[in-house]
Amino acid sequence: MRTILACMLIGIAAAFVSGCGERSETRPEGPLRVVVTLPPLKGLIEPLLPEGSEVKVLLPPGANHHGWQPTPSDVASLSRADLVVYIGRGLEPIVVRHLNRHKSPWRRDVAFADLLGIELGHHHHHDHDHHDECDHGDEDPHLWLDPVLVKQFVEKLGPIVHEAARDAGLETDAGAADALATRIDGVDAEYRDRLAPLQGAVIVTHHNAWSRMTDRYGLEVAEVLRPVDTAEPSAGDMERAARAVREAGVRGVFLEPQYSGRDAGVIRRVAGEAGVAVGVLDPHGDGDWFAMMRRNLDELVRTLGGST
Repeated sequence: MRTILACMLIGIAAAFVSGCGERSETRPEGPLRVVVTLPPLKGLIEPLLPEGSEVKVLLPPGANHHGWQPTPSDVASLSRADLVVYIGRGLEPIVVRHLNRHKSPWRRDVAFADLLGIELGHHHHHDHDHHDECDHGDEDPHLWLDPVLVKQFVEKLGPIVHEAARDAGLETDAGAADALATRIDGVDAEYRDRLAPLQGAVIVTHHNAWSRMTDRYGLEVAEVLRPVDTAEPSAGDMERAARAVREAGVRGVFLEPQYSGRDAGVIRRVAGEAGVAVGVLDPHGDGDWFAMMRRNLDELVRTLGGST
């Protein structure tokens, strides 16, 4: 998944700028208002919030982030937010630009990557020769798909939420972050236990969203079907993926619901001819991080022929 908005039209960026007007220096009365860029972040922050808090997700569940456009409602939510949580490291550039241009005396902006001090340049490599300003290449910013990183994130996010709530005259549950971290540990344990028999399994993925997760749990990505997220795969891209399916000992091909097009049909056909199972992994989910992670784990195990 490359930058959520890096290749949007300039007019879309202008919508962020022109829709904000003058800001008040006083926080509007009411509940704690939180804006997150992606559905999985909603499920991670909600357990930390005071009762009655409002959470706005900029990208609707099931949507392809490359087709997303900000609405007046999105702009208004950002303008009134107490807390904005995003991934960072180039994934949401227009949102970040808006936050930088429209500072707020009460708003806290939190980037997952910055909070953990993560720089891109992940070591997962594919031999592609693509040069595009919208392509993150071998860098995988999908931090929320790695439970170990997610636990570190919520442990650091908890105190920030507490401070934002305190400034709004609201209270949080002091043990919420620890309880959430324990639940995340449970997801990590499930992945380790159920993927242990599948160590070394070779897969092909739709795009480079899964390298952190596969590295964490001992799977190997032989090829990605869509190396440039914002563009349809070229004939060469599809041929490389097809060759991997036929020749690299691939045990499973994983598509994603956010993408549609001839590439999915072609790789399904090639996988069928090679007798390789095809599954669907969803990097966004519907706002429940735990349910999303467990559905993806079930699909990995089912597709790769592990024990359910």
